[in-house]
Amino acid sequence: MKSLKLLALGGCVALLAACQTNLQQLQGTPAGTGGTDFTRALAQQYRTMAAGEWNSRADFSSSEWFAAKAMRANAGEAVGPEELGTWGPWHEVANELAEMRARLVRALDGNARQRFPQDSAIAQRAFDCWLQDASTVTFGGTPWSPYAPNAHFRQMTGQAANPAQMHLLSCKEEFLQALAKIEGTTPTATDFTVYFATGRWNLDGAASATIREAVAAIRARNSANVQVAGYADTQGRPGPNQILSERRANEVRRVLLAEGVRANISTQGFGETNLAVATPDNTDERRNRRATITLR
Repeated sequence: MKSLKLLALGGCVALLAACQTNLQQLQGTPAGTGGTDFTRALAQQYRTMAAGEWNSRADFSSSEWFAAKAMRANAGEAVGPEELGTWGPWHEVANELAEMRARLVRALDGNARQRFPQDSAIAQRAFDCWLQDASTVTFGGTPWSPYAPNAHFRQMTGQAANPAQMHLLSCKEEFLQALAKIEGTTPTATDFTVYFATGRWNLDGAASATIREAVAAIRARNSANVQVAGYADTQGRPGPNQILSERRANEVRRVLLAEGVRANISTQGFGETNLAVATPDNTDERRNRRATITLR
């Protein structure tokens, strides 16, 4: 659909008023009173999105697309989330988007629309927003990702930073928060523990999985502050173990930030102190080689 949008662009510039037909019609249509709580909420979500696409980003083709979805929902139709094949997301996130869309559809086709109509509508609109921002167009036979966070696009457009990347991130975060609510999987834990190999501060598969759980909890709870504390076991000398504990805490913080966590993340290393398991000196103990993540 993106390539078709570009083909229509020239004609839309010349006939701008005609290109806004759906949006103008939507703006003149009162909120529907029929349908369900979900379709009414969904219509409002798409109404806001359609207006934002035009007013904030001057993307009238996307505005038209989502205005049409808003009118269908306003008429009581439970329109579904966008299909990946319609938009063509860039390959770096295609698998993730496919997995998240499948989870969204499972939740919606369950009883989420009835139990959580507002959050379900937010989740669907946020998914469509995320997918749109991660999609490509074809220009002169070359795929181009106008909203993809890549250095080539920033250089080509003279941008030191990419505002659209931040928009992409916010859509994704909003979707994940809403999805956690409608799936009934909002994390209840506020403390997470990551374990390390002897003398190491890099993360293995199990540690990375724990951090992903922490990220989901931070997003679901909108945690403003996160504390990361690093520790070491008693093997080796106290001085190097203090440095090792700090590196562990800082590595966890680095990965949290890389995952898009926007909370204030503080770090501290405690070396061999505050052992989870009391041991003699020079004892190899996995449960002491750790970093804790605490949500506030």
